[in-house]
Amino acid sequence: MEWNEWFEYKNGELYWKKSNTRGPIKAGSIAGSRTNTGYLKVSLKGKSYRVHRIIYELHKGTIPNNSYIDHIDRNKMNNNIENLRLANFQENVFNREANNNSRLGIKGVSWVPKRNKYHTQIMINGKQNFIGYFDSIKAASEAYEKAAKRLHGEFYYGLIRQTGIKET
Repeated sequence: MEWNEWFEYKNGELYWKKSNTRGPIKAGSIAGSRTNTGYLKVSLKGKSYRVHRIIYELHKGTIPNNSYIDHIDRNKMNNNIENLRLANFQENVFNREANNNSRLGIKGVSWVPKRNKYHTQIMINGKQNFIGYFDSIKAASEAYEKAAKRLHGEFYYGLIRQTGIKET
């Protein structure tokens, strides 16, 4: 798709270059509506596109197959080109927050009642790797963060800083 024909990028926002005579789109208006997954999308010629992918392609060219565009700061609404980077599936997962089904809300940490301890593990190449058992959520989180920093490289994101974990 020739994005430059339809869109203009300014300060992290995508703007329509053309008006739609049969719809609400006006040239110069901000393009995109928020999806239920938190991303912005646009519809063009009967197809939906994620805004961050369009912005990336406007600046860097076609996204290779099986590639993802990762929001460095995890904010799905921050589509500044400086906040977008190419990633493979695993790298994109490295930069995600804890899953919604996480009881503690802390990536890589779970409570093990039988041991009365926190269990920490990290996923590498599709396999869970045991880090250890810990007496406090803070110690478990710090162990995960240390491993993530070492194993995830540039896709590591400071978990403790973001979750505000405090000693319990």
